[in-house]
This record gives sequence, structure tokens and C-alpha cells, in this order.
Amino acid sequence: KDEKDEKEKPAAEDDTQKATAEQQVDPDEDAIVDAEPEPPLTEEEQRQEWADNIIDPYKKFLEKQEARESIDVLEMYLSSIAKIYDPHSAYMAPRTREDFDIKMRLSLEGIGARLKAENGYIIVVSIIDGGPAAKEGRLQAGDRIVAVRQENEEPVSVVDMPLRQAVRMIRGQKGTTAYLSIVPADDDIDSKPIEIGIVRDTVQLEDRKAKITYYTTPDDTDEDVDDNVVPRKVGVIRLPAFYTDFDKKKKKVYNSATIDVQRLLTEAKQENVDGMILDFRRNKGGSMDEAITLAGLFVDSGPIVLQRSASRRVKNRIDTDPVCHWDGPLLIMVNHYSASSTEIFAAAIQDYKRGVIMGDWKTHGKGTLQTLNSLQRFLRHKEPFRERAGGTLRLTTGKFYRINGGSTQRRGVTPDIVFPSFNDHKKIGDTHSAFGMEWDTIDQAQYDIRIDVTPHIPLLREQSQARVTIKPSYDEFVADVAEAAERANRKNVPLHIDERRAFRQDSRDWSKRVGKYAKLLKDEGTNKRTDWRLDEAMRIMAELIDLTEKATLAAPREEQE
Repeated sequence: KDEKDEKEKPAAEDDTQKATAEQQVDPDEDAIVDAEPEPPLTEEEQRQEWADNIIDPYKKFLEKQEARESIDVLEMYLSSIAKIYDPHSAYMAPRTREDFDIKMRLSLEGIGARLKAENGYIIVVSIIDGGPAAKEGRLQAGDRIVAVRQENEEPVSVVDMPLRQAVRMIRGQKGTTAYLSIVPADDDIDSKPIEIGIVRDTVQLEDRKAKITYYTTPDDTDEDVDDNVVPRKVGVIRLPAFYTDFDKKKKKVYNSATIDVQRLLTEAKQENVDGMILDFRRNKGGSMDEAITLAGLFVDSGPIVLQRSASRRVKNRIDTDPVCHWDGPLLIMVNHYSASSTEIFAAAIQDYKRGVIMGDWKTHGKGTLQTLNSLQRFLRHKEPFRERAGGTLRLTTGKFYRINGGSTQRRGVTPDIVFPSFNDHKKIGDTHSAFGMEWDTIDQAQYDIRIDVTPHIPLLREQSQARVTIKPSYDEFVADVAEAAERANRKNVPLHIDERRAFRQDSRDWSKRVGKYAKLLKDEGTNKRTDWRLDEAMRIMAELIDLTEKATLAAPREEQE
């Protein structure tokens, strides 16, 4: 409807005419909503639409493959060969090694913005606090980057460019300027781009570092709590990875998981916490040296892990720090994604009987050691490696073992208190790898146990089980986990059209039903109201504190007797 015609209608228009006008005009869309339906597609048109829907994804995939550089193809080819022999060996192209180092040292030189590729455009996801882009101020989340220009050069379009290549153009040496042509988030994509210049600098990835949160348990929001229970203050440290800077010997200041956790433990003592929880869920590992020194914060000096090389020589990796930086109640949270260095740490804490481990029925099960070998010295005289690095070969060169002699390979670490999980039926870890090394044992190390929590574990497990099983939501969760496992094991799908439609509808209904659990993962480790495992860890910790205090008070009387 033309708005002018609508305004010129007489005021005395009857109700029927008004209703018809309102029915035809959608004020929000300014479009006719009850117009004649479009004629159905012909059979040829329908087939063409189906073909386009099928072919388009393949076209986009082919375009991505054609955009790859030769070094990317070489990386895939050599890594495929390596993985025939071992799932963790691979060739790392220079850019892959650079990304790996950034993840480990938690710093980079760039503009300080997180990006993603969407519909051919490079989209700004977020601006990193304290980074160059945040200080410059004009680049905002949602903005679309359409071109990048280096100093004294012409702009290069990044539309339809693979994200990795675009990121490489935006990153650069500290002190240089990246000129970005952007279309602001609120502007139409066809709007004229705005060019902004951002001086590159060192960006610290603070959100990936260890962080601590303090809780009181039980608190005012907890239900079914005995009034006589004494509230306890608990510190929860969440560690995403065992990060470090491999060039730390050349630097006075560098990022280190151990240094950060030690600082947080000092802070926690000043806050007078009664117990500490370390949340290592989804921590896939990192530096073995960091795992050793971090475990040493919670025990006296002694062996942390045993390392065996291909020559079968066993090396005892020892924590040399004589100070135990936290000797109070300790609980470690893990799941199926907790791997490698996380398993070294959890196994050491368990073998020293130092703390309680809770989580999925097992951790990842990666008990192998990899070394990074630069190929530059071999390839510096070869084309095309004369002008740039030759990449890195990541090779499995050994296995690590618990100090009790057992391996974490394939079997992982079994927690003291286990809860059901949707991860239980997933094929995660070396257990399901055709080329992974087998589990075995070696002679155990000699170590002393000073703090023993194992006498408390049976009671903690019993009380936790009694507590969670009375929750109606827990029964529903257990049933959904069991159904997820049953669905994962289904081998047949119906081919009859009616049965297939019913099958697809059932799958949609199931996805919608369990979608609520995926939403809760966003708050994992940050909100005990929605993270029921964290909430239960708090309750277990409160009981562990009570049991520890009672045992401490009883000890002198036993000695007197």
C-alpha cells in the first residue's frame, strides 16, 4: 500500500474497510501480507533449486581449497603421513607454529581484536581490553573488515579471503600500523567503507589466564541446608591451559601458569579461604614443565611424573621447590577433555593422596610426550624456504607415567568421585585411536605422603551421591545421558519415507530437548547456580573442610593415648 493513499482515506471509513486495510498492511514490514501466493515452482525449477542447494556448499568448499597456499597443502599431506604412525605427530607450517606459540605464551603482536569469517566477510567478534584497538577506540564488535592496507601500500580486499590469511595481514610487528577499511556494524554492507589506522602492539590474552573466584558455601541461595552448618569460604581457580613462553630464558617477564596460580594462592590466603578448588575441565594440557612446577605448589619437593624415552630410559621429573604453597583442603575438577599435562597434575595429586579428584568417569587418556623440532636448519638452503621459516616437526618421542608406575595413556585418570556426563558415550581420546600407544606400567618412584585425604573419600562420595540423587532435575539428566548413549549406538536409519520423516522429527525434538544443556556450558566454571557440578564441588569441599578439621583436632588426642 502506498502510505500517501492511506493518509488520504476519509476519516469516516467504516470498520470493515479499516479491518481490511489493517489486514493488508503490516506496519512493521511495510509490505502486503495477504497478497496472492506465488505460483508453485515447475518440476524443472524445483530440481534446479535442489541442485543449487546441494552444489553451493561444495562450491564454497572448493573455493576455500583453491585459496590454500602450497605450504598449507604440504602441511596436510605430511601430517596425514605422520598420523598413520601416531595421532599426535604432525608437521606444523610456520603460521601453525606461530599460532601454537601465541596460545602457549598468551601474547601476540597485532591490533587486539578477535575475528571470525561469516558470509565472505571478516567480522569483529570482540575487542580485547587494553589492546591497541581498544585504545584507538573506533573499531567495534560487529564491524566488517573489507580491506587491509600496510604502510605505503595499496589496500588489499579481504572479502571472501580465508580468515587465516586475513589475520596474517592484520597482525604485524610492534610499532607498525594496520590500516583497516571497515563497514560499521549498523551500516548497510554496501555503504562506503571507513579507513582507520591502528598501531600494532603487544597484546596480552588476559582472558585465557588463570583466574580465581571466591564463594561462600553454603550461601543464602542454597536449599535444604542444615542451619548448624558453618559457612565456608572457597576459592575456585579456573585454568584453561598449562601455558608458558618457550623463550622465557630470554625474558625477564613472561606468562606462566605456575607463576599466575602461585600469585592467586597467595591472594587466597590473604582472603582467608578455607579450601581450594582447581577447575581443570576442558584443559587440554600444554607444557609438561608447567604441570610439574604447578603440582609442586601443593606438595613438598619430590617426584611428579616419570618420563620414558624411545630408548626406554626412565627419567624422574622432580619438583625442586621445597615449599608447599597450599596445604589446606584441595579438590580438582576434570572431565573427558582434560588431557596431557592436566592428567600429569591430577595423577600426581591423586598418587600423593593430596586432594580429591571429581568429574567424568575418566580423563582424556593422552600419556605421550611430543617435542618440537624446527626444520629451518635443514631447509634454509632449499626453495621456497630461503626467505621464511621451514616449519616445525612435532614428534612423539616418549611416554610419561604416574609416580605409582601406571600410565595415563588410553586409561587416563579415574576420579575419586564420578558423575554421569554426555561425554561418556563420545569417542574421545587415545582410547579410540587406531594408532595410539598402548597402556603399560613401569617401576614406581619413591615418594612420601604427608597429607592423606583418602580416608575421607568414601564418606564424601556417599554423601554426594545421596545429595544429588534426590534432585528431580538430576534424575532427568541421568535419563537423558542414558538416552544419548543409546542414540549414539544406533546403527540403522529408516528408508521408508513416512518412517524417515518421523525419525527426523524425533531427532529434532531430541536436539531441542538436550539443547538446554549446551546453553549451560557457557556458564561452566563461572556460575554455580547453572553449573551443578561446580555447585556440588562446593558442597563436597565444605564437607572435606569439616572432616579435615575434625581429623586435625583428633590427632593430638590419639598421640597422647
